Amino acid sequence: MSNEIAEVAKQTIEINKQLNSGIIDEDRLYNNLLSSQPLAFSLFCFMKPNRDIALTFLKSIRPEITRVDDIVFEFAPKSTKDSSAFDFGFIVETGSGRGFIGFECKYTDSFSYRRQDSKINYGDKSDDGEDKNFNNYFKLYTDNCYKFRDDYFSYVRNNHHNQLFRNELLAVQLKSEFDFVITGLFCRHDDKNAIRVGQEFQKKIGNGVDDFIILTYADYFERIQKIELTWELRELVMMLWARYCGLELSKSFLKND
Repeated sequence: MSNEIAEVAKQTIEINKQLNSGIIDEDRLYNNLLSSQPLAFSLFCFMKPNRDIALTFLKSIRPEITRVDDIVFEFAPKSTKDSSAFDFGFIVETGSGRGFIGFECKYTDSFSYRRQDSKINYGDKSDDGEDKNFNNYFKLYTDNCYKFRDDYFSYVRNNHHNQLFRNELLAVQLKSEFDFVITGLFCRHDDKNAIRVGQEFQKKIGNGVDDFIILTYADYFERIQKIELTWELRELVMMLWARYCGLELSKSFLKND
């Protein structure tokens, strides 16, 4: 959507290769316009060199934030033993310390819960000995049981909650690097299923709304448009709205085709 976004995406790919953190599928990023990965880059990349905008945006969600140190993509702790990662996140500071706010991003895709070639969900185990990272996940869950309100298997065997649960396991691994970690879901404002899943999951961890943010596209554009932007950035934001929310424009075009 802009040369600046493209450059940040390019730099992020190189950084992630060096750190071996998360998975950025370059074909999916550059060519799959229905994927959530390019959406995350498109909507949040321009904040990376514009930290003042990122700070104002985040303060509208969490007023206690005083500084944004970085915006990251496909971010995972160094200790992770699989390819799980936050789609995007903010490294921030408050009066009480340094923290991380990481989001799962949804566009047209649904919540993932198992590989296509597997019969069991991530983090589960079967009678025939198949193990999808069970030992690692269960230990993280057990060591941090204060954060979870339900039984381990109720998370991993729930196809809707499995991915959000894995993000929470990423979060507990980050506690050695940050004073606090907050997770969240970024999805369409009219995606009733995703919002419902987020609200259900919100009740199953820690302090609920204090530990898990549900941010919709409508929230994003309403908050970003209230910020004092240059004309170039405001024009970019309007183009992003047209790209991801101006569906009536597409409908009218398809109707007349």
